[in-house]
Amino acid sequence: MKITGFRLGMVRVPLKTPFKTAVRTVQAIEDVVVLLQTDSGHIGYGAAPATAPITGDTHGSIIAAIQHCIGPKLIGQDVADLNRLCGLVQHALERNTSAKAAVEIALYDLWAQGFGAPLYQLLGGGTPRVTTDITISADTIATMVAQAQAALAHGYRALKIKVGKDIESDVERVTAIHAAVAGRHRCGWMPIKAGRPNKRCAPCVRWKMAASRWSCWSSRSKPPTSTGSPSSPHASTRR
Repeated sequence: MKITGFRLGMVRVPLKTPFKTAVRTVQAIEDVVVLLQTDSGHIGYGAAPATAPITGDTHGSIIAAIQHCIGPKLIGQDVADLNRLCGLVQHALERNTSAKAAVEIALYDLWAQGFGAPLYQLLGGGTPRVTTDITISADTIATMVAQAQAALAHGYRALKIKVGKDIESDVERVTAIHAAVAGRHRCGWMPIKAGRPNKRCAPCVRWKMAASRWSCWSSRSKPPTSTGSPSSPHASTRR
């Protein structure tokens, strides 16, 4: 199976509830979609959002990166050689992580199709269930508490709380949400980034790792993180 071409498009899906963080408010999912075409008739699909305040990627930059730098390098390449193709994607240009992600997703899609099996089976099998948390958008305390309670009612058991506007308000938000859902949820904490509010929120947190583990991380290392995209209510994270 060899790649013969690629196409780009856009998909827009309005959100029922705006997604709010300290740096942006998202009213709709607006992704760049990439289709990789092959000589066997198989098509691989990938997509990525523009997150300019976070990664610097815009819809225009994603499209340009794929159209002019990444896509042309894949024409004529054998999909079975997945690792080498991912290397071509990563070295096609610097940064532009969203564009690279969209293309790699499409490559993995094609690779799995080549084996006639779902991707999760090729990556280790097991139960095809993705666990995740759900993000509670930055808002008023009352709204965030209501969102947390609604999430639990829908089956979610891990919450990612968006904070970052100011410490006083952040502590109030976390404390109020914990009081409302205590014992029925898990929250992921990043020890380096949590910083000063950690001590003030200590009553809301039960650490599962030895304290010595935290001291091993420095500003150059990457602690475990959790995602903020709700794809399944069967969620679990470290806290």
